[in-house]
Amino acid sequence: MKSKIIILIICALLGTVKAFAQNRTVQGVVLDSNNEPMIGATVAEVGNNKNGTIVDINGHFRLNVSPEAKYLEVSFVGYISSKVDITKQSNIKIVLQEDVKGIDEVVVVGYATQKKITATGATSAISAKDIRQIPTSSIQNALVGRLPGFFSQQRSGQPGGGGEWDQNDFYIRGVNSLNGDSQPLIIVDDIEYTYDQVQQLDVNEIETVTILKDASTTAIYGIRGANGVLVITTRRGKLGKPSINVSGDFGVQSIIRMPHYYDSYTSALLRNEALVNDAHGTSTPPEIQFDENDLFLFRNGNDPYGHANTNWTKELLNRTTTAQRANIDVSGGTNVVKYFVSFGVYNQSGMIKDQKPTDGYDDVNTNYKYNRTNFRTNLDIMPTKTTKIRFDMNGRFEMRNQPNKTNITDELDSYERLAPFMPLRNPDGSYSYASYKGGKNTVALNSILANTGYTRKNKNDFNIVIDVNQDLSAITQGLSVKALYSYAGTWEESRGLVVTLINSFLHFIMIRKLVLTHHVTDNMHNMELTVSVQG
Repeated sequence: MKSKIIILIICALLGTVKAFAQNRTVQGVVLDSNNEPMIGATVAEVGNNKNGTIVDINGHFRLNVSPEAKYLEVSFVGYISSKVDITKQSNIKIVLQEDVKGIDEVVVVGYATQKKITATGATSAISAKDIRQIPTSSIQNALVGRLPGFFSQQRSGQPGGGGEWDQNDFYIRGVNSLNGDSQPLIIVDDIEYTYDQVQQLDVNEIETVTILKDASTTAIYGIRGANGVLVITTRRGKLGKPSINVSGDFGVQSIIRMPHYYDSYTSALLRNEALVNDAHGTSTPPEIQFDENDLFLFRNGNDPYGHANTNWTKELLNRTTTAQRANIDVSGGTNVVKYFVSFGVYNQSGMIKDQKPTDGYDDVNTNYKYNRTNFRTNLDIMPTKTTKIRFDMNGRFEMRNQPNKTNITDELDSYERLAPFMPLRNPDGSYSYASYKGGKNTVALNSILANTGYTRKNKNDFNIVIDVNQDLSAITQGLSVKALYSYAGTWEESRGLVVTLINSFLHFIMIRKLVLTHHVTDNMHNMELTVSVQG
């Protein structure tokens, strides 16, 4: 018995020795680029994040790692993480490099730019490359969830998702007024834009998006900036050989939940029940709309015209539709001229099935659809070492189409227009109406879509910006003056068929701006004074 106990104790001791032999110790020191200890840096075994330690006050660490461990990862806030090979060394020295990417990030603040670390106002910024692949016609939708404090509301899924009929609202830090204007100010390349104009922008043209969120914006933009400011800069040419980029995407959109309606038999039962309930407690006996014979015919389907059972959502709507986008841009430049040129198209279709008109010659497309073409040319010219000239020219050609005299979203909830008792067409091929018992001769929605034509809106925007920036450091260091001229013209046309109605108008805005800037910096201070006059 004693011998067995002795053997067990020896086995346990051997197992303990083996367990200790499986681990090994790695030690070292963690410093920054100035050879200062990185107190509090984290050292962890790669592949086993639970095994880690913290660097002490002298920059040293000591960590037991598993025999299969090959790397250690050393990290510290504001520094680039380092991955170190420990297969051939157990005493290591690690130097962490400062991560200047976030510190040197430039944000647009008013009429100038600042490094993020020196910006005193509340700002959020995003590079357009992070949203360029999102297949949406509206930049507002692409920004949702990517900029803190930015809230966007899309009121429907109409193709184009905006404009006069279906404008996408967006706010910065929520709605600031119950009965006033809560829309933020929108600035694109120093020019003020409207909701509708910014929605027409092609995401491929955008370089950065910044939102200014606090009261400091009123110091730059006055009371117009009280609801926040959305600042967008577009892409510009860079020094180097011409670079050509071509991109395209194709998307399929589908209805998440198709509206479901009762069949004719169930609807007739419920209609009769509703009439009985309405007459309850009155001296007038209820008038039953559908008798037993009607219910029998609705149920067996032997009278498809007199007692129809029409599934209107199936007859009127497709379950899917498509959206396509294509872009091409060219950029490059020399020390004298830098350029960025882009061209893009976007098309989106609706979900309404084609309904042929009674008269074939009236056949037109009454479906919802949206087409847009964008072009942009941004030039940066530097004729002298102290003179910079910016010349921007861009335009957008937009077309929105929708059924005339109807909003199908509202009509889908109309019992009178979409009662299942109405057949899709009459026996002679003509469109039906509410001729069933108790009907009010209401025209069916498919007849409205087929015979009342469309409403189409064309909108063309054309913008020119000329900006001359002159460095006046010869007078005093850091002094510069900028003169800006902007022209924005918009032509709109509304057309309706079958009843032809054409409305068109042209309006334009000219902006002249003069900005004087004095920038002073030394080892301890960074100060900029800006005076702006606009007319």
